[in-house]
Amino acid sequence: MLHRAPSLDATEWARYSVYRTVGTCDKEISLSTTTIRRSEKTRATMRDLARDVGVPMAEVVEQAIQLYRRQWFIAHANAGYAALLDDPEAWAEVEAERQA
Repeated sequence: MLHRAPSLDATEWARYSVYRTVGTCDKEISLSTTTIRRSEKTRATMRDLARDVGVPMAEVVEQAIQLYRRQWFIAHANAGYAALLDDPEAWAEVEAERQA
């Protein structure tokens, strides 16, 4: 879920693009700048989503990457578990370890 940015004037918005408040605490973290090549279609999608949700495009990218990382992790964990289930000897070792 994308988080909505606070209402800011132009000066505050510029500052928000460099620093963002984490949760409700006063701790701020610095955001760095990286150039990423993307298609115009992807840029338009990012822009539209950022506008609709009310967050900077960098936040859209950050949250999309975190979601992708979680999906990748789960897919690989599931593949490893499926491979384990397909190997009766390995599965027997797991079951024996669970009962120990």
